[in-house]
Amino acid sequence: MNKRITIFLASHNQHKLREILEIANAVESQDNASDILIDFVSFRNIGNHDNIFPPEETGKSFQENALIKLRAIPHSLSADYFLAEDSGLMLPSLDGSPGIYSSRYAGENASDSDNLDLLIKNIKKIPKENRLAKYVCVMALCNRKRQQEQIFIGECTGKIITEKKGTNGFGYDPCFWIQKFQKTMAELSSDIKNSISHRKAALQQVIHHIKFLEK
Repeated sequence: MNKRITIFLASHNQHKLREILEIANAVESQDNASDILIDFVSFRNIGNHDNIFPPEETGKSFQENALIKLRAIPHSLSADYFLAEDSGLMLPSLDGSPGIYSSRYAGENASDSDNLDLLIKNIKKIPKENRLAKYVCVMALCNRKRQQEQIFIGECTGKIITEKKGTNGFGYDPCFWIQKFQKTMAELSSDIKNSISHRKAALQQVIHHIKFLEK
């Protein structure tokens, strides 16, 4: 008999939610031997809770911000596990920027386009051979008792180009070049993107960890 597990995913970002659900479905489909089925729910299933979530991200790292989000999930909500994530783009040549400020690189109310335009402006000052970059995703997980917090980290490496290419993505994807495919992240199909992304690397660890605990 199959065992069903519910994970509450703490996010209002529809792009992230869609990606995470697509990745989870792909991971599940590759794990036919498991009798543990995982369902994801989010604020869109139970209401926005805009008055209490998301919290102010005051951490100095992706890990700290992921834990802040995890601990801010209303205790009135019930699930078998609670999951929060923080992610962004890091460039060694820019001292790790945009980093934890990836979603607000050009200002608090900046759009994806604003952030990307500023990155292109800044990266043009850097020699092409030094434009290496990586996407980082940190996921924070705890059980229904809000105990046993654990961290899972996924990364995807590439480099930044100064010409925007592709429309199948968000954030910095149109300028995030994947050498293996000779395309930007935004030019890849969703299936390919989700097979190599930083979120896939982190979420796969989360799912395998939960299935190990629930055996």
